[in-house]
Amino acid sequence: MSGFWNTKELWKKITERRSRTDYIVILLIGVMVLIVAVPVGGGRKKTEQAAEKTVSTVVSESENGVYVRQLTEELTAMLSGMDGVGKCRVMITLEDDGRFFLDRDVTSGSDRREEHTVIYDNGVGEAPYVLRRERPKVAGVLVVAQGGADPVAATNISRAVMSLFGLEAHKITVVKMSVQEDSL
Repeated sequence: MSGFWNTKELWKKITERRSRTDYIVILLIGVMVLIVAVPVGGGRKKTEQAAEKTVSTVVSESENGVYVRQLTEELTAMLSGMDGVGKCRVMITLEDDGRFFLDRDVTSGSDRREEHTVIYDNGVGEAPYVLRRERPKVAGVLVVAQGGADPVAATNISRAVMSLFGLEAHKITVVKMSVQEDSL
């Protein structure tokens, strides 16, 4: 091949007309393109994700147990006071660990937008700043009651639990308390 498309000749034509300053300018432009193209802050994201995971784990393990215990005690007291129910025991299961809404620092530019979780030092270590928290949703309820065999009492128990937790009927089970449990 000859002519313009021959690479040696093309390179020769390009280099003949360029000075040392032109090469320096091209090199600097290339470096600037690399700086803009390479993502920055990867370590920050890992820190944010670790902090979010830590908050949800710590809070869910400590507070969710207290939350379920409190719901169970209150529901047991309410159901025991209903006509025809008698003594009862309640078990509540949760659907999830709840949701945390974290404070985010948003930086917007003309061509990009960056979000970072706001992290603060709580004296023990770093933790994300939680704006608000949604409690975990109740997944199901089991009620073992003295009056669990009575259809009217069982219906009243189911209705009460459905209205309190917004559950469908198939997620609530009401059964009669055993004789051994009944005598305690």
